[in-house]
Amino acid sequence: MWKRRIGTTIAMLSLSFMMVTSITAEQWIQMPLVTQLQINGGNTGGEGGQWPQAIAISKSDPDFLIMGTDVGGLYRSLDGGNNWEPTNKGYTPRGNSGLSIDPKNANVVIAVGANSGPGDHHGLYYSGDKGKSWTHVLSANISGYRDFRDQIAFDTSSYDPASGFTKTIYWSRIGTEQQGWGTPTIHSRIYKSTNGGWYWYELENTDNYADGIIKVHPTSGVVYSGNKNGFHRSTNGGTSFSTVLPGSVLAMDVVDSQPNNVWITLADGLYLSTNSGGSFAKITSSNFPAKPYSLKVSPANTQKMVIVSDQGAYNQVRYYTTNGGSSWTASTYNNTGSFLPFNNRQGVFAWHPTNSNTVFSFGGDWITKSTDSGATYIWNNKGNTGVYVRGLLNFNVQNPNLLFVGSQDYNSALTTNGGPSWTYVNLYQQGWGGFVFGAYAATSSVLYGGSPENGKTYLRITRDGGSNVTRTNYEFGGLEVSYGDPTDSNILFAFDHRSTDGGLTWSRMTTAKGVFTHNRSNNHLYGGNNNTVVRSTDKGASWSTLVTLSDTVRDVAADHLNNILYISTLNKLYKYNMTTNVTTDITSNLSVDQKGNRVVKSVAVDPVDPNIIYTAGSADWYMTDASVQRSEDGGSTWEVLTLSDRFSNYWVGMDGGREATSVRVHPTTRIAYFATGCFGLWKMGPPGS
Repeated sequence: MWKRRIGTTIAMLSLSFMMVTSITAEQWIQMPLVTQLQINGGNTGGEGGQWPQAIAISKSDPDFLIMGTDVGGLYRSLDGGNNWEPTNKGYTPRGNSGLSIDPKNANVVIAVGANSGPGDHHGLYYSGDKGKSWTHVLSANISGYRDFRDQIAFDTSSYDPASGFTKTIYWSRIGTEQQGWGTPTIHSRIYKSTNGGWYWYELENTDNYADGIIKVHPTSGVVYSGNKNGFHRSTNGGTSFSTVLPGSVLAMDVVDSQPNNVWITLADGLYLSTNSGGSFAKITSSNFPAKPYSLKVSPANTQKMVIVSDQGAYNQVRYYTTNGGSSWTASTYNNTGSFLPFNNRQGVFAWHPTNSNTVFSFGGDWITKSTDSGATYIWNNKGNTGVYVRGLLNFNVQNPNLLFVGSQDYNSALTTNGGPSWTYVNLYQQGWGGFVFGAYAATSSVLYGGSPENGKTYLRITRDGGSNVTRTNYEFGGLEVSYGDPTDSNILFAFDHRSTDGGLTWSRMTTAKGVFTHNRSNNHLYGGNNNTVVRSTDKGASWSTLVTLSDTVRDVAADHLNNILYISTLNKLYKYNMTTNVTTDITSNLSVDQKGNRVVKSVAVDPVDPNIIYTAGSADWYMTDASVQRSEDGGSTWEVLTLSDRFSNYWVGMDGGREATSVRVHPTTRIAYFATGCFGLWKMGPPGS
């Protein structure tokens, strides 16, 4: 397969520009949620959607920035934050809680792997190519969920010109976890590397000084630690620390332009040391924000600072000062570029190293940029596509350019042109967003999905494109999937329910828990009923069992030319021949991921050439490097489409389709559409496109 692509690429180079651009269709292409109005204004889109936890900018190459989310991976920018791209090759954690770039070498990045729960694949990751690829260098069974600290610090006094990088780095490991699940190992310590981040060792007797913010004097190598126990300093490379100031340190910063200065915040205000942390004096301020954290000082002008004030849930107010902290003003936001609603999350910052007017932060679940020293933050999130599509995708069976998707946290979205532009649909009827699962567009006006309430799931439906929404009393069970009959547009399916009047009334199907697809030769419908695949030949009025498996059926794809079904259960893939009534487990034909697992949740065939099959699967507690796979020979052999050094599949282009949960193939264009768990929507053209 790889040889075929090399030959194809060489041949294509001699053809026209149109032909060259066509080959890129067999690569990952983002499908950001963006309105046509935003596109007309030059906004290419990037909805974000996952909780940002860290951001860093290179001091030696400020065009390079990198940011991390709680459960949606890493993104980087190589053009000063104008455009972002996912960058997770070799990175196994689902999320991130800390990032730092070597001030002397922009290629070197250290990342703290995290997720909503713990894992031994968390800990420290090293990149020597600006985050393009990653190596796990220190395992730590941490979670790092909702951890926003500056926890990695380079000691630039250890820079080695011959080697071209800073040798000494410190990490302050988390000690107070807020995991959503699992049991992390609580081991609050400071770790140190003296070879540029490749090897790390634990500093003894540092438990009282870890689990906080860590900084290093730019020229002397004095180590500063600020945590709940106070401000501490070490003059011997972390071998021992002395406590200079008691009390909980909420924020701390050090900048190269004033190397002897240390700024910290305590509960009662802002303090400054001008003697390398030996002593502190409080800065007089008439209106210093309450509950401050994430203090950042501009290295280009230390009179300019930004900070966040915790004023309650989803009310994390940014403040800025231009007079060294004497007075503070609340920042404002310009979120006109955003597709999703604004939820005011915790904030962190990254100042431009030479331009004191430019600072990056987060404004909700996306990246923002200020060009007026923190006074106003403007949406700056192109390429950060992180929405979590919940439930299986399905095109409208009469018009495949019509696609309605629901999401975890951020409601739903409709496209009528196959994905270039979208409309936000507030099906959940909440200003902050909402939960819509298994969404489907019966028409461009009739849109529906299931929404959870108090442990139950109810049908929500609109008949006017979202202007008016009805929360019905139809309680759903079964599978998060909806569909329509290919011959009768009035017949609709939602989870374990069926409608014969275009969604006005619904009845429960007792022998089908969800409808996945249909046979393009005879219009038979295929669904799942616990561990059985069921078929209907009368538009869903009745169902008969085709095949029984050992686990719950999650998805079905129909090869209408060869009379074959491909069936996915949890991490299993089967091939069922409806002519011979033979079922074959073909799971072992799939490639294993970096942990030795095969992940399968969804399956689809190319309706033009059904020997082409796609699978999608998410590991959830880690980021699998074999999430998307494709076969061109009816499932006998497979190639991984998830970007990975292990598979040398660089021809796929971008780092797309991570943690894919659903796949469908457009019946006209043959483009495969992928929905993911927290990594947005993606598509890829067919082989040879």
